[in-house]
Amino acid sequence: MTIVPQSHSLLPRALFFNGTFLLAMIALALIRRRYWHRQRVVLGQSFIKRESTLTEIRQLLAMVAFLVMTLHTIKPGLMPAMEAPLPYWVRGVGALLTLLAVGLLQRVTREATALLQSPQHRTLVTTGIYGMVRHPLYAASTVVAIAMTILSANWVVAGLALAFVVDLFVRAGRSDQRLAIEFGPAFTEYAARVPAFIPRRSDVTRAIGGDD
Repeated sequence: MTIVPQSHSLLPRALFFNGTFLLAMIALALIRRRYWHRQRVVLGQSFIKRESTLTEIRQLLAMVAFLVMTLHTIKPGLMPAMEAPLPYWVRGVGALLTLLAVGLLQRVTREATALLQSPQHRTLVTTGIYGMVRHPLYAASTVVAIAMTILSANWVVAGLALAFVVDLFVRAGRSDQRLAIEFGPAFTEYAARVPAFIPRRSDVTRAIGGDD
């Protein structure tokens, strides 16, 4: 297979977008590490039991995405079959969305960390970010996955992101089932009032300080 080199005018753009992707991945790893550490401190042995082979698989998929984009940064155009034909302005939008999404995830993670509870004193949290959506971390992670897929313009990353988002929805469903068993009617009323992933417009307006 003959590799067609990219022009000198396009190469800096590709390096910028791929480099932005890699920096975002590093930022996500740091955010995840802080939250994981706090979970381990607060939840103790119950958190360790929750860590499973699936967690290792998720980490492996993230590593694959990181390695693919690293290779594309070092050798742009090396694997053209993996590259999605997105205009550079679309990738620019993806870069902006990625920065905003990572910032959103950082804020949501910080608030979720402050609300972590030990198993011995567990209550149903329905205020703060959990008053807008039932799964704020999963919702913010989905936004990050979509934004980084656009930024990467890479079919491998797109496939991994799709698998990641599907996994988030499955985990959210299982979480709802556990909470329904644990809290009964209180959770049923909460689930009827608060959406799972997409906040209501009025809640978003209130959160940013606007009028109802």
